[in-house]
Amino acid sequence: MYLPTDRQRSLLEQADCYQQAHDDYHSVKLYRLLVKQAPEWLLPHQRLATIYKKRREWKAVVHYNKKAVVIDPAAQHHWWDLGIGTYAIG
Repeated sequence: MYLPTDRQRSLLEQADCYQQAHDDYHSVKLYRLLVKQAPEWLLPHQRLATIYKKRREWKAVVHYNKKAVVIDPAAQHHWWDLGIGTYAIG
């Protein structure tokens, strides 16, 4: 299990605030930054997968759910969303 730094937690909180305010642009930007800084941290991958699923951007849904199942293979909802995204892409 990955333990994020205080700075990374702060960035996640900021991204979550943007997401709650329906500001996908800034939230996605911060979540992607976190994915680059801490690729083994599950939460940013989950958040990005959720945003892209809501927006029906299926290639991104597949990408971030693939990353999530590598980090946590037992998370069934990621497998489910991976299947939905893969089906939607064709």
